[in-house]
Amino acid sequence: MNHGLEHDALIYGSDESLMSTLVPWLHEGLEQEDGAIVATTAPHIDQLRDALGSDGDSVSFLSADDLYVHPVQTIATWQRVLSDAADTGVTYTRIVGEVRFGATEDLQTSWTRYESALNAVFERSPAWIVCPYDVRTLPPAVIDQAWRTHPTVWDSTRRKSDRYEVPARLLREIVEPGRAVTGPPSLELQIDGSVSEVREAVRALGREARLPRSRVEELVLAVSELAGNTVRHAGGGGRLALWITSEGIVCEVTDHGGGMADPLAGLVPPKPSASAGMGLWIARQLSDSFAIGADGDGTTVRIAVDR
Repeated sequence: MNHGLEHDALIYGSDESLMSTLVPWLHEGLEQEDGAIVATTAPHIDQLRDALGSDGDSVSFLSADDLYVHPVQTIATWQRVLSDAADTGVTYTRIVGEVRFGATEDLQTSWTRYESALNAVFERSPAWIVCPYDVRTLPPAVIDQAWRTHPTVWDSTRRKSDRYEVPARLLREIVEPGRAVTGPPSLELQIDGSVSEVREAVRALGREARLPRSRVEELVLAVSELAGNTVRHAGGGGRLALWITSEGIVCEVTDHGGGMADPLAGLVPPKPSASAGMGLWIARQLSDSFAIGADGDGTTVRIAVDR
């Protein structure tokens, strides 16, 4: 029995090609009593239900438009799904995950990074994930990256990708895009040994920017976690800058702690017993955009919280 992750890209150019690959693969898994979960578009869900016949009742279908909204939240969802499957006695799960890459290069970069991170997050999980890539709708650059983010690719045949890159290397090369800002910050503060003043200043700016109360508190919590990291791990402090934008607020925290060695920091959920890493994970969960830049001088984290 395979106990580790299989992560495939399925590159297709017609619905017929997609169905002719996925339907036998799902039937095979159900015959072996594997779990089966499909996250794709509404038309493809309908086609798969029809093609699977009575086996369709044993498949859990999810809307890709609902699932693929925020990469780090999608990772958390898949973790819960696999945990729930294990709790019900399922020993192996087949997943179809058709990522919604978005219309902009920034979104496509974020979701390409997500595809790479899956290989690290679920490395030891008893799952086989197949990610369909539609050449009719996705940009060629996105299709090309599929060969680098998936160890195995289904094209005309299923074969190992000779261009696959391990996440630790690819995520250093493909940097998370940060939300652009113009002009001087609306607020700048030095971060020292206490973050209480930071919280109050951020809360006041959130209200000035007319963020909903819940979003203000999420911004405060995210910034608190980032500021706390600089105090604990970066020599005792750093710099905070915030901009009010048409969408909401952009926040940047800079420190001089020597940089961040792990490109998966904040993207891979920390273990419950972990003593570090929770702050970045929480900040990612609460942000609409999250980017880390690091060099020998230190680390810069830029987040955005939209209205």
